[in-house]
Amino acid sequence: MSIVFTTTIDIAATPDEVWEVLSDFPAYGEWSNFSRVDGTPESAPD
Repeated sequence: MSIVFTTTIDIAATPDEVWEVLSDFPAYGEWSNFSRVDGTPESAPD
């Protein structure tokens, strides 16, 4: 059995601004002390 946490948040930014931050993998250490991401970000086609 796995545990799933779900939450929501309102962000005062456009989707493009959010994507810019989330896809900047090398900068994760500047704002998250528990996450590390490797790879290349890709967005889903519209």
